[in-house]
Amino acid sequence: MLTKCIWCNVNPMQVKRTCLCNYCNNLVRNSGVPATNFERACRVERRGRFKISNSKRITNLMNKYGAEIIDDLELLKSSPAWTLERLGEKHGFTREYARQLFRIIFKEAYTKAHKKKMTIYKEDTGCIHDPRRKFAEYKRNGSNVWKSALSEKMFFDECEKRGLVSEILCSTEIDIKINGYFVDVKSSFTPLLMSKYSITPYRRFSFSPQQRERCDFLACYHGGEKAFFIVPKEDFPPCNGIYISEVKTDHFSSKNRYWQYRNAYNQLGIGG
Repeated sequence: MLTKCIWCNVNPMQVKRTCLCNYCNNLVRNSGVPATNFERACRVERRGRFKISNSKRITNLMNKYGAEIIDDLELLKSSPAWTLERLGEKHGFTREYARQLFRIIFKEAYTKAHKKKMTIYKEDTGCIHDPRRKFAEYKRNGSNVWKSALSEKMFFDECEKRGLVSEILCSTEIDIKINGYFVDVKSSFTPLLMSKYSITPYRRFSFSPQQRERCDFLACYHGGEKAFFIVPKEDFPPCNGIYISEVKTDHFSSKNRYWQYRNAYNQLGIGG
């Protein structure tokens, strides 16, 4: 009984060494793909992942980074938890190289593919900005997205614990609605110094002009204090950033003025 060619799955197998028909075997010889790695490469291509012209590139990638690189590239295309940075960190190359690799393999810009997968994911799971979903999805990554989602989830949980009416907003500008107030959550996990001559570190929380206009409060998570500074709109600074000192001191400073808002949940209404 003749077995079908593992590449085209139509013609009968004629070259036993590669399990191919004569036609596909000639394609292999012309493409330069080593016979020892070809079976794996053609199986991947037979699933419809890549075009035949990429056989040599795929094989070279598997030889250099291992067969797992193929599955990781597929995850990069389909999973919101996978980013160019994550792929580069895992295999030891830069974000830019990951972007170029994605374009070469899939014949498509990563930005376009990213929009597609996020649109599909939103249709399947609802709000893609829900911090509880982002925290669960990105927890193995440890990226800045995960850290930001962690602080948002902590604030949401704390408000619910205090009996405040909380609602997650599907918005890129405002995170949560608390008792009718629009609140955006910011976080800072690393202290900064104004210059090399400064002795007092501080935390910086940036916000956009749209957030300045639409937010009633900013909930700034201070990584050193492990507490939220709930700053009202009337006390937003002229610049698009709030600066809070690493530790509270007695001398007057613009970075000390916000310590009165440490854990000031009472501003958000009944239940605080």
